[in-house]
Formats: sequence, structure tokens, C-alpha cells
Amino acid sequence: MNISKAFVLAALLLGAGAASATSVAGAKISRVRFEDNGFVAVTSTIVPGAGCRTATNEHYTFDGRTDLGRARFTAALVAFASQALVDISGTGTCTPLSTGLSENLTSITVR
Repeated sequence: MNISKAFVLAALLLGAGAASATSVAGAKISRVRFEDNGFVAVTSTIVPGAGCRTATNEHYTFDGRTDLGRARFTAALVAFASQALVDISGTGTCTPLSTGLSENLTSITVR
């Protein structure tokens, strides 16, 4: 493979990953649910683009067993209980849940 073909292939692969990541801004958390495997599913009042997600209600997910996951869980619960607005970003990759694929959460910010 020559350099120009390798460059084009790399650009396509990088672009595909970034294009599939979703986010929502100014949403509320309408549901927080634990899966049996320790993952937490979060549903926002604004439905993000599908990206890799196939789950209808679980828009974003994260591992609730880690320190970072517990911090995200706390933020999600505070936002849910207070109905505060949040900004949520996904990674563009998905994790299988009992209801389908849900996008991995990269950040949640309570406004």
C-alpha cells in the first residue's frame, strides 16, 4: 500500500469513529437503571442520534463499578433527583445491555 492510500484509509477510519459519537446538551435525566453486569444505563429527555445505539430507552451507559463510574452515577442521580439540566457526551462505541446496544458515556456535566 502506498502512502497516499494509507493516508486516505486512516482519514476514513478516524472520521468514522468521530462521526458516530453523539451528545446532548441541556437535557434532563429521565431514568437511571443498573444492569446485572454493573453497568449503569442513563436515559435523557433529549434523544441523541442513533450512532451505534440500538437500545430504545438506554441512550448512554458506563461501568458503575469503577471510581469514575461511581462519580458519574452520583452526577446522574443528582441531576435526576433535582431535574437539573445536563450535557452528556458519548464515545461513539457501544456496550450490550439487556435492551440492546447503548453508547458508552464519556462525560456528564450537571449545569
